[in-house]
Amino acid sequence: MSRKKIIGYLLMMLGICLPLYLLTQLSMSFIQNKMAYEKYQSHKLTSEEIQTEQEKIDDYNNQLLGKEVSVVDPFATDEFQIDYQIMDNPDAIFAYINIPSLNILEPIYLGASDYHLGIGTAHIDGTSLPVGGMDQRSVIAGHRGYYENFMFWSLGDLQPGDKIYIERNNEELVYEVSDTEVIDPSEWQKLAPIEGRDMLTLLTCEPFLPPRYQRLLVNCDRVYPEETPLDTPSEELATKDDTHPVLHQQAKILRNVVWSITAFSWVLLLVVFKKFYQYVH
Repeated sequence: MSRKKIIGYLLMMLGICLPLYLLTQLSMSFIQNKMAYEKYQSHKLTSEEIQTEQEKIDDYNNQLLGKEVSVVDPFATDEFQIDYQIMDNPDAIFAYINIPSLNILEPIYLGASDYHLGIGTAHIDGTSLPVGGMDQRSVIAGHRGYYENFMFWSLGDLQPGDKIYIERNNEELVYEVSDTEVIDPSEWQKLAPIEGRDMLTLLTCEPFLPPRYQRLLVNCDRVYPEETPLDTPSEELATKDDTHPVLHQQAKILRNVVWSITAFSWVLLLVVFKKFYQYVH
């Protein structure tokens, strides 16, 4: 029995397993995210719970009125922790952000801690909570791709006019992209609310490739369609406002490619393992 051949088989399996682990984690996250979204949509708060939560949200936002913006760069520290004391569980999902043109549907957590940014997107403390309101500006941060998710991977592809939806308590706020800008991490005055505007700003690292020493802002203004409860299945929701069908299709293709490569890698690993098993026996 050739020792070199055995080592060769083992190296082949190791070479397959390393990327396969990441691809499998990424594929599983697609399924887990969908299940988490459906669970979130099915959970209904009582009118009393909604009122209590809204009072805490109003208190938080009112405390920001007239103050200068003071925030912590979420990508510059991994020790950021804060308890908003709005929900009983500080790690519970506060809302969802849906960007149909990029096929993005991600949970929003309160507090841009390293943990929250590792499992979704997060609200930046010191800015208004994403519930809407004139003269307010909510900032939501997300990684430019992470170990198990694409996150805000393609955020730079958004164009003026693209729609962004904030879904919470079976209702939605609709925003429209107005512009994008690149800032330095120290330019937090750029996140200040603007009088007469109800704004949402998405924040991620820039440029697309490391080192990412700047920040990309996607600024959006709220639009006011007729308010109706959300009863649309998640499959339809992801394409309800496909303003850029090419971008949307590219995002779907990228996800399908991940599925395909993952499946192929598993098959390849099993084939190599079978040959190795037959050889040593």
